[in-house]
Amino acid sequence: LAHGFLHRLRRIAGPDLTGRHVVHEPASRRKLRAIADHHMVGKADTAAHQNVVANSDGAGNAGQSGNDAAAANADFHAWQNMTRFQINELLGKVRAQEQVADLYRTTILPQARQSVESARAGYRTGRADFLDLIVAERALREFRLAYYRAVVERENQLAALEQVTGPTF
Repeated sequence: LAHGFLHRLRRIAGPDLTGRHVVHEPASRRKLRAIADHHMVGKADTAAHQNVVANSDGAGNAGQSGNDAAAANADFHAWQNMTRFQINELLGKVRAQEQVADLYRTTILPQARQSVESARAGYRTGRADFLDLIVAERALREFRLAYYRAVVERENQLAALEQVTGPTF
């Protein structure tokens, strides 16, 4: 994952990354969940619980207020779980696209460039046809296009993740 994005998430969450999770998960998932909880839920915790308290105070009907508070609390926890799921899903997609882009950048594109240079040298010396050179250059262009598509998809997933977590400053 991009170092800058993780840095922004950590800066938002602060140094205290203790999680609110109950399920036993790997440390990396717990850390991500803690960040998501702190950022997404921490801001909404206060507002949602204030709404629950406001709805249950002074309503005159204590039984109905208790039901309203329980319903609001259930809605809040459902929203919290949905947000966690979205963050985990989008982070997985971002990481996958980053791995694909890295694979193209570090392995596939250098090999394709080497293939073009080999075909060019073979054509100059008469050991390869012009068609071999064109095929090698076409493959290089297709790999470059695939690399840029992976980068764009990664950026789209990052934008979707930022949309879920809110803007970072």
